[in-house]
Amino acid sequence: MFVFVLALVFAAVLSVMAGQVAILQESFYESQAHLDAYYVGVSSEALRMRMIRTSNLGTASLDDLVQSGDEGFKVKAVDDARVHIASQGKVNDGSYIFDRALVFAVDPKFGSLSTWSPSDASNNRCDPDHDITTAATWCGPVSGVVYDLIETREIFLQTLTDEVLRMDITLQKIARGYNVVEKATFPHGNLLVGQGASVCYAGDGTAEMCFSTTCNYPVVMLQQTPMDCSDQFSDWGNATVLTYVSPKHIALVSSSPRASVKHANGTGLSIARELRVP
Repeated sequence: MFVFVLALVFAAVLSVMAGQVAILQESFYESQAHLDAYYVGVSSEALRMRMIRTSNLGTASLDDLVQSGDEGFKVKAVDDARVHIASQGKVNDGSYIFDRALVFAVDPKFGSLSTWSPSDASNNRCDPDHDITTAATWCGPVSGVVYDLIETREIFLQTLTDEVLRMDITLQKIARGYNVVEKATFPHGNLLVGQGASVCYAGDGTAEMCFSTTCNYPVVMLQQTPMDCSDQFSDWGNATVLTYVSPKHIALVSSSPRASVKHANGTGLSIARELRVP
């Protein structure tokens, strides 16, 4: 009888211990999930910092980020055994070419890198016929994987808007010259009617110095209107072109480099702004 009671007590203790172990294990998984989400968020933020700074992502990896002197401080504590980055450059969605990176962590209860990978097209909910390297749109699972998708096309609109605003400021300077200094003729430097050249070269810069990607002249003059580096070059580093259409009509053209915003055919985008008076 005593042995039977002892066995019942022992079984009850084992049952309680098993329950406690299950609770502890579930608590561990929940804590790990929160930690994964945090580290994925931190790594994604670091990648976006790079994207804003360089306008591209290139071949991204966690090791590469850790070694970076610009964003590395954010990811030094990230566990590379849990958090992974899959990246692909020159993804073509039919309209633009852009870089893509996926930061993700797989829940151990859901699978592992050997059972779930973004390079498997079947894991793309939006387009199961194309994997992350070729799909125009990529969507991950609803659960089981913590992820953040980063694409350079995210900043295309903001980049183009910023460039338009920069060009408009240059046009305001030229308009001020028309109204105050030149009096009924737009400042045009050494350009003749119908000619176009970089703002730098239209001023008093030399061809060799003006067509680099570095601003070598802090200020050039279009007649008596000063043009600084922000007028001469775009945020992408390309020379801004001024066309002297007529004494009362001028135009600015800015083109993105192929390493930044690109059409699907690989060419850069061009932005034109004009200023004319009756």
